[in-house]
Amino acid sequence: MTPPPDLPGGGRARFDWAQTWSHPARLERIVAAAIGVLSFALLLVTHRQLTNDHYMHLAWAQQLLLGELPGRDFVDPGMPLVYVLSAGVQYVWPGPFSEAVLSMGMLALAATMICLVAARLTGSLAAGAAAALFAIALQPRLYSYPKILVPAVALFLLHRYASRPSRARLRALGLWAATATLLRYDLGVYAVLGLGAALLWMHVPIWRRTATVMAEYLAAILVALIPWAAYMQWSEGIGEHIREGIEFARGERNQLFVRPDVPFLSDGSALLQGAPHEYAAALFYVTYALIALGALLLIVRRRLSGEGGVVAAAGVALLAQYSVVILRHPIEVRIRDIAPLLVLVGAWTLAESMRAVAAAFASRRVMPSAVALAVGGAALVTVVCAGVSISMFSNVKRDLDETLLQHGWVKTGRGIRSIASDGTVWPWSGQWPNSGGMPSAMVYLNRCTASTDRLLLTWSAPEYYVFARRAFAGGHAWIQSPAYDSVRDQNRMLARLRQQRVPIVLVNDTRRDAFARRYPLIDGFVREAYVAVGHYKNYDDDDITIAVRRDLKATGSYGEDDLPCGFTGTRSSPAT
Repeated sequence: MTPPPDLPGGGRARFDWAQTWSHPARLERIVAAAIGVLSFALLLVTHRQLTNDHYMHLAWAQQLLLGELPGRDFVDPGMPLVYVLSAGVQYVWPGPFSEAVLSMGMLALAATMICLVAARLTGSLAAGAAAALFAIALQPRLYSYPKILVPAVALFLLHRYASRPSRARLRALGLWAATATLLRYDLGVYAVLGLGAALLWMHVPIWRRTATVMAEYLAAILVALIPWAAYMQWSEGIGEHIREGIEFARGERNQLFVRPDVPFLSDGSALLQGAPHEYAAALFYVTYALIALGALLLIVRRRLSGEGGVVAAAGVALLAQYSVVILRHPIEVRIRDIAPLLVLVGAWTLAESMRAVAAAFASRRVMPSAVALAVGGAALVTVVCAGVSISMFSNVKRDLDETLLQHGWVKTGRGIRSIASDGTVWPWSGQWPNSGGMPSAMVYLNRCTASTDRLLLTWSAPEYYVFARRAFAGGHAWIQSPAYDSVRDQNRMLARLRQQRVPIVLVNDTRRDAFARRYPLIDGFVREAYVAVGHYKNYDDDDITIAVRRDLKATGSYGEDDLPCGFTGTRSSPAT
C-alpha cells in the first residue's frame, strides 16, 4: 500500500490530542459535533410518540407517495420541503418512528450550529455548549424543527460570511434563505429580512458595495426559488397558491398577540410552585427584554462589535419577527420554538455588555462607566432569569427518569427498540398520539377500503389518515375553521369529492353544528350522499359517526358491530 504523502515512511495516521487542544477551531468543531450527538441521544431516549399536529406533515407526505401532487391535487399551505423530506424517509422506512428520527436529526444539527455560533459570539466554547444545551432543554416539539433549524443555520452561515466575505458565502446565505422559504414560507420571509438587515448593517454606508451585495443576495434567492415557482404556476397558479396559504394562516390568527400573565410578579411564592405556565410567561417577557437590550447594544457598540455585531443584528431582527408571529398561544408550547434565537441573542447580549463594561472602566470616564454598568447589570439579570426559567420550565429531568436510565443502558436500549418497533410495524398502535389508545376504526378503515380509496373527516385529525394509511379526500388534510370556509373553497372541495372514491366519512357529531355553520356546502353533501352505519367515542369523548356512501354496496362485514366492509359501486356520488 502506498503511504499518504504526509506520512513519509508509511504507517497509520494517529489522532493527536495535543494538536487538537492547541487548535481552537478544530476543538470547537469537535465539541459542537459532540453536542449534536448528545442532543440526538437526549431526544431519542426521551421520545414516546409524535404529537397529533405532526401528522399533518405525514399526511401530506403520504399523499405524495400515493401519487398526488401539491397544488393540482391537494392544498399545500406553504411547507413543501418539510413533507418532501418526510415522504423520502417514509418511502425508505415507513412509520412514525422514522419521522421522529428525521426530526431529531434536524434538531441535533441545529444544536451543533447553535454551539458554534454562540461560541464565536461570546469567545467561549463552554458558553457555546451551554447555549446549545439550554436550547435543547426547552424541548421544542419535533414537528417544529424548521423553526429551530432555520435561524441556527442562517446565523452560522452569516458568521462565516462576516468573518471573511466572499461571493460563494454570500450565495450560500441566499440559498439557505430560499431553503427556509421551502421549509415554511413565513420562515423564509423572516430569514430573508433578518439576513438582509444584517448585510445592510455590515456594509452601510458604502452604498455601492451595499447595493452590489444586496443584489447578489436577492438574486441567489430568486434563482433558487424559480423551479418551485414555475411548478406552482403550472399546477394551480401562483396567485391561487398564495391565497390558499393566506387562508391557512387565517385558521391560527386567533392565537396571535398573546400577552400572558406572570403571577409571581405580584406573588413571589408562585415562582417556587414550578407551574410551567409561570416560567413560560417569564420567558415571554425575557424575550422582549433581550430584543430591547440587543438593539441598544447594537446602536451603542456598532463600531466595536465586529462580525459578532453583524450576527447579533440578524439574531435580534429574527427574534423580533418570531416574537410577533411564532410566539403565540399556547405560550407553553410556542416559547420552545424561539429557543435558538433566545439563547443566541442572550449569550451575545451578556458577552457584549460585559465587554462594554470593561471598555468603559478602562476609559476611566464616569458617565460611560455608569451607563455601561446599568446595561451590563440589566443584561446579566435578564440572562439569569432566562436560564432559571428554562431550567425550571424544562422537563428533561422528569423525562430522563422515565427512560429508566437509572436502571442501566440495557433497559434503556430495550425501551428504545420497543418504541422503534412499535413505530415501524403497522398499525403502530402504541404510537397513537392521544390518550385512550388507538380507535379500532383505524384498522377497520384500512381493511375495509381499497388502497386507492380516500377518507373524509369533518374535523381536524390528520393522524387518522396516516394510521388508516388512506389519502385524505377533497384536497384538505387539515379542516380548521375559519380557514377554507368560503363558497369558492367549498365548491373546489366539492368538485374534488365528486371525482374521488370516498366510501367512508367520519362525522364528528359533537362538533357537527359548528362544522355545518362554517362549511354548509360540505355538510349538505355528506348528509345527502352518506348514511350512518356505526358510532364510537373519540379519545376526547367526542361522538363519531361512521357513514358510508349510499350508492356503494358492501361485500362483507367487519367486527362485532357488523360494519360494512369492501365496497363496490359507481365512483361518482349521487349528490349533485
